[in-house]
Amino acid sequence: MIDDEQKPKNDDDVISRIHKMCEDASDYWADNYDRAQEDRRFVTIDDEQWPESDRKARKAAGIPTLTFNVLRTYCRQQINSARLNRQQIKAEPVDDVADPKVAKIFNGLIRDTEISSGADNAYDAAVEGVVYGGFGAIRVHVDYVSPDSFQQEPKILTIHNPDSVYFDPLSKELDGSDARFVILESWVSKDEIAEQYGEDAVSNFDESQAKDTSSSSWYNYADKAVRIAEVFELQRNSADLYLLIDGTTTFDKPDDDTLIQNKRTSYKEVCWWYKVSGTKVLEDREFIVPMLPIVPVYGDVTWDGETRYVYSMIHFARDPQRLYNFWKSSEAQQIVEGLRKQYLVSDQASQDLECWDNPNDHQVLRYNSVSDEDGTPLPPPQQLPSLSALSGILNAADGAKQGIEEILNMQPAAMGQNVNNQSGRAIGLLQQRADVSFFHITDNLNKSLAQLGRILIGIYQKAYSVPMVKRITGEDNKAERVPLNTPAPPDETDGVIDGMLNNLTVGRYDIRMSTGPSYISQRQENKQALTELLQFVPQIGQAAPDLLVKAFDDGNMLEDIVERIKRSLNPVLTQEGEGDPQVEAVMQQYQQQMQELQAALQQSQAQLNDKNAELQIKFDIEKLKSETTLQVAQINNVAKAQLEELKGAIELILQQMQPPAEWMNVDLKDGQPPEPIPEQITPNPAAEQGFLMPDEQQMIEQQMLEQQAQQQNFAPDDGQIGIDAQNMAVNEQNPELDGIQGINRE
Repeated sequence: MIDDEQKPKNDDDVISRIHKMCEDASDYWADNYDRAQEDRRFVTIDDEQWPESDRKARKAAGIPTLTFNVLRTYCRQQINSARLNRQQIKAEPVDDVADPKVAKIFNGLIRDTEISSGADNAYDAAVEGVVYGGFGAIRVHVDYVSPDSFQQEPKILTIHNPDSVYFDPLSKELDGSDARFVILESWVSKDEIAEQYGEDAVSNFDESQAKDTSSSSWYNYADKAVRIAEVFELQRNSADLYLLIDGTTTFDKPDDDTLIQNKRTSYKEVCWWYKVSGTKVLEDREFIVPMLPIVPVYGDVTWDGETRYVYSMIHFARDPQRLYNFWKSSEAQQIVEGLRKQYLVSDQASQDLECWDNPNDHQVLRYNSVSDEDGTPLPPPQQLPSLSALSGILNAADGAKQGIEEILNMQPAAMGQNVNNQSGRAIGLLQQRADVSFFHITDNLNKSLAQLGRILIGIYQKAYSVPMVKRITGEDNKAERVPLNTPAPPDETDGVIDGMLNNLTVGRYDIRMSTGPSYISQRQENKQALTELLQFVPQIGQAAPDLLVKAFDDGNMLEDIVERIKRSLNPVLTQEGEGDPQVEAVMQQYQQQMQELQAALQQSQAQLNDKNAELQIKFDIEKLKSETTLQVAQINNVAKAQLEELKGAIELILQQMQPPAEWMNVDLKDGQPPEPIPEQITPNPAAEQGFLMPDEQQMIEQQMLEQQAQQQNFAPDDGQIGIDAQNMAVNEQNPELDGIQGINRE
């Protein structure tokens, strides 16, 4: 609260100061408000698109003054687009004291306030003010819930006349957060104010001038009305801020100075509300939070140095609209003139015939067919061809309309019209370009609603500071009741701050905006997406039938169906069995079974690891045996092939050379066969690559046995008798081969 000595000393000082604020603000915004009023009337009031002088002159001449209000169509397109895509105010925790669950409660309180106070009307009126005139405003009002209650709650009110709101001229932020004051003016009946606040509230109202049409800045004598100004002003008072040893801060100095860790000069800020007439302060009190409860919504704002220009959506399209009206009116005039027939007739032929004074009003035209002085018959009247420039007028009218589209950057595709020779992607880009052209309207509205959300959170933290139960509304418009600022149960952790459940009075919360389709549009889109998803994932209907039915709920009798399906399901699946002993017992049983399964799984895994190790050793042994057998078979197969080749070569040599007879009696040296001729072993690719079949391997082993038998009973054949046995090389069994074969035989 403001100290009494810091408030103005008397009403005269307050009135003088407030009147000065109103005059300064009115002078500052006069040009912009005049421009806004012209634009608003141009697009919303009949006959305002023609100047009064032109309309009277054309009417006297019989020339039509038609109005084809194309701009209003474009304006409604933008306004209805904003209605379809509602902005949503969402609170988010900022510091370590704030809680996400409490932020959700703030969101539910904001939605409940919007629904209960009809905030959509206030938002729509603000958007219309921006589109038509460049200005809009939204007001937050705090009042008692009933005449017999001390509980206060906020309401969002509609401001239908944005020209009645005057913001601080020094404010430059688009959401008005830097304004120090705001003024809301209205004209009220003089008798009503006198009855409610006394005759001294209108003491300067001169009854003698009641018949006069003139008006002063605070009195309208013609309507017997007085001007009432509501002023919200932020006022700062210097104060000492103390930092205590426990980390808390306070403006109240503690009795024990040892508790003070630091001190600095700061300030306290309050918002003071005045309601004044021309002569009296009618009411004044402190607003619940130190924030201005009226939020501006701006359109197209342009700064030229320190001069601010605010434009509506249609301001720069007014001239093309006038030109379009002119050419369409000219087109109508040409068509009317084309329907009027003109005739060429001589004076003698039309003499004394009234029908020729206005031939278009008569169905039958008569003429005098007498002869002239020379006896020549007079020619009949001739109809003249109509002179029309209708094609040129049509082209000019189309050009004017195209000028409107180009200035607004809203092509026919953006308005939902069918455009030939354009792909769907091209049409989508045109629509997107139109949305981008006027995105500043949506963005400015987001900024203003974010400031509105901060004001509401501040009000909730002040007004809802005691234990209570309040209604909140979810995103699906379903309401529920939640306890606020109550002692937390022992097992509760979510939303608990300093031992209090859903404590709204502590923590800092900020606002984030999200723009999207309304809940009805979202539900329709979700239904379509869910229907398509069920075609590919039919298991959804088995896993969550109650949620599926709820998703298609249109608010009729499907709530009963949902409840009936829930009763047939396991309570664990619906996650609504918390606190139920039966459900807890089921959960404990499931947990015990899970632990037993995990222990059995670990034991099986250990046994499996031992078994895998044993199998790996056996696999390695068998692999080594197989490789050894293949290598022996390769060596024996190659040796036998080379031996057969050597025998064939010797036989060929013996056929060509006959040894001497004396050689026939030569004995073998030491009774041993000659040493074999060394041969180069040729590897067998197929054997090395492991391509031998089982039958081939058995054949190779059989050949190895036969070869061993031949080597043990070796003797030269008949062709070798008489040849020098020392020069004959015969294959001898390799000792290493015997060892390998010995392993193979075992």
